Amino acid sequence: MDLALVVALAVTVTLLAVAVVLLAVVMAGSRRTRQALDDSQAEVKRLTARVDQLERSAAQQRPTVPEAGYLITDAGTPRRASIDDHSEGNQTRVVLSAGLAEPVVKVLAFGYGVHRALSPQNRNRIRFEMRREVRRARKQRRRTARTAQRKSTAQARAAEQAAT
Repeated sequence: MDLALVVALAVTVTLLAVAVVLLAVVMAGSRRTRQALDDSQAEVKRLTARVDQLERSAAQQRPTVPEAGYLITDAGTPRRASIDDHSEGNQTRVVLSAGLAEPVVKVLAFGYGVHRALSPQNRNRIRFEMRREVRRARKQRRRTARTAQRKSTAQARAAEQAAT
């Protein structure tokens, strides 16, 4: 037999063996993937059943809400008129109360913010930051001035050398 034929046959057999091994690895990985998918689907079904059971349990234990719902405020509900209570005056009081409540809340919130802004800790922090910023700006100006001075001196020397 010819040497080239033997080498070609050996390469072919080797490639065939590698292909078979790769196919086996892919099939094993496919089996593992399929098994993991089946396991996760079973877990999802089990968890879904558990959630449904918990929902049913919670629905049985949920307190019943009265038909009118929860009463947060009685604004706008008519009151029984007494001798001293005029229904129109009562409604005006409710409207004024609702109309003034929002600005009062805004003023209180603004006052709280000003109080926090003027606290000693905040003033100290602002003072520290300003001092640091002023120092940084001063150093930057000095650096810029030195750089400009160097360039100016270098240009003057170059002009002087060119003139001679």
